[in-house]
Amino acid sequence: MHLVSTPWRESEFYLDVLAKRLAGREIESVLVSGTSDYAMLALVHEASLRAGLRMPRCVVNDACPTPLRLNAWYADRHGFAVQTRAGNILDFDISEPFDVVCTHAFLGNFPAERRRALVSHWYRLLKPGGCVVSINRVRPGAPSTIGFTAAQAVAFREKALAALRETGVPVDMDEKSLAEAVDRYTSTYVSHPVSSETELASLFTDCGFQMERFDVDDSRPQSGGPSSSVSGTRVRFVARRPVHGQPASPA
Repeated sequence: MHLVSTPWRESEFYLDVLAKRLAGREIESVLVSGTSDYAMLALVHEASLRAGLRMPRCVVNDACPTPLRLNAWYADRHGFAVQTRAGNILDFDISEPFDVVCTHAFLGNFPAERRRALVSHWYRLLKPGGCVVSINRVRPGAPSTIGFTAAQAVAFREKALAALRETGVPVDMDEKSLAEAVDRYTSTYVSHPVSSETELASLFTDCGFQMERFDVDDSRPQSGGPSSSVSGTRVRFVARRPVHGQPASPA
């Protein structure tokens, strides 16, 4: 319904990074760390098609089973296998590490004091030479925790209802049910903004990563959530685990 930002809106960046690495035979396995839909898996799939290669081994992890069902549906529809796992990413452990961790706007799910543990864990889940590919908002001056104000919640509900009436999205619910669902979302939504580009870069380099790409975009987001009312930038980045090196211990 185009209510929030998704990885597909940033497809040019993700496809550029993933397709080049697939074509260079650098990717055999991918972890999608956190997702609200199947967009990231679809981008990996599209990148593999562009590179003329079979789909790499993919695991999708999320705390919620609903997007995992969507990812399983997408994979079945397109004829490839995907492994889904419901649970906290910090509890995720494997015997075989990944070439790439793909995630989108995920750092805001963790308070600042827990992000180092997250990034250190991604480091351990990657093969030497593997990388994290992501985009994250940076919001200077924002409070440590943000949510919808009452006015923002009303505006978001009206935007959702307008989308239902005007865009022809095949949502199988009436306006009352949609409004109730939106109200539940806005009443429980919490984000922990990253406060600066320096904080974002240091978060990864302090955990042993090397920043291979760090592109800053100060254009205003299209979503209608609370973050859109806070000034800030988007950072598109690729953080690589060096071939030689040890991760920093999590704080």
